[in-house]
Amino acid sequence: MEVLGTSFNVRGYETENLEVVVKTGIVKLSAPERNRNIILKAGERGVYEKGTKNLTQVTNTDLNFLAWKTRKIIFEESDLRSVVESINRIYGSDIRIAAQVSESCVVTVTFEQQSLESILNVLKDTLNLTYSSKDGVIEITHAGC
Repeated sequence: MEVLGTSFNVRGYETENLEVVVKTGIVKLSAPERNRNIILKAGERGVYEKGTKNLTQVTNTDLNFLAWKTRKIIFEESDLRSVVESINRIYGSDIRIAAQVSESCVVTVTFEQQSLESILNVLKDTLNLTYSSKDGVIEITHAGC
């Protein structure tokens, strides 16, 4: 990866693909094994797939790509599964859905600098959720939406 005067976010854990989201400026993302690179501009996301060594370039649609830093989380008609995935990634939590959840179980809400407990309480009231917590695992046992 070569930075060409910019601000961006990189996410890539050992078990995940490498993702670069450009906020301002330009980033060159390279796959040396394939002798290929892509130029990412503001608002774009590049993904390096570790298994295949492929590079892809798309428009970034993740409103929460900086939420780990800003603690501002925006959900717009987001389904419960994607909400849980985002919260787990941002807060390092272990929330699991153990109930049948309808695809129509969606939420539009913004959280700013709120604790995990506050977020869960809002989701509980909004989506009529029931959950339990044991040994650091939060399990959603019912979703009434």
